[in-house]
Amino acid sequence: MGFAEKIIVDSQNAVPFEGVSFLEASLVEPMGVALDLSYTVKPELNDDVLVVGLGPIGLMAIQIAKVMGARRVFAANHSRSKIRIDAAKQLGVDEVIEVDKTPISSYRFPRGGVDKALVTAPPYVIPEVLRVMNYGGVVGFIGIDYGEGRFITFDANTFHFNKLQLRASHAVPALYFPICIDMIKSGTVNVKPLITDTFTLEDIEIMMKRAEKEKDRVIKAVMIGRN
Repeated sequence: MGFAEKIIVDSQNAVPFEGVSFLEASLVEPMGVALDLSYTVKPELNDDVLVVGLGPIGLMAIQIAKVMGARRVFAANHSRSKIRIDAAKQLGVDEVIEVDKTPISSYRFPRGGVDKALVTAPPYVIPEVLRVMNYGGVVGFIGIDYGEGRFITFDANTFHFNKLQLRASHAVPALYFPICIDMIKSGTVNVKPLITDTFTLEDIEIMMKRAEKEKDRVIKAVMIGRN
């Protein structure tokens, strides 16, 4: 829909809301992606769940997995992103695996592995995630890569005998806007800690460059109107 302070759209493309700030409501698009990924994997009561990647989608997926009944939620992320790790802890993650210090496959999970995994990182991490899945485990992913990283290989025999599943999530986030608004409004998902920066339209170039170069300091930047 482009970058502008005001845009005219058809009423069928607008989702009215109240009781939620515009800042919070702006997060419903990535939240819809997190929700579709969660529906794809279906964390259930007493599951141990791994969320790979602590961007906005991963941070919301942590909360959704908890609500869906997860026993424990583990997160995997690079240690340089301290602001994201701190946000994950604030939002209820049980443990954070700093992958540059401890590879996912080397981490000692209480049950030997995890039952469900939600991968919000590039596809190259999927083979390692498959190695820590418990029998019957399900891995869902949304990450894409347009280079050689889009190709992955793994042991098909291990995959077969452990009865694993690999599922792709390709969301149409707008379908979930009403439920996402309701989840924010009810406090089921807290998006406030994700909004680390706000900027005006005039500063969009500066903010985009900063968000790209300072991923260890920026989680989500939201454009706001001028006073």
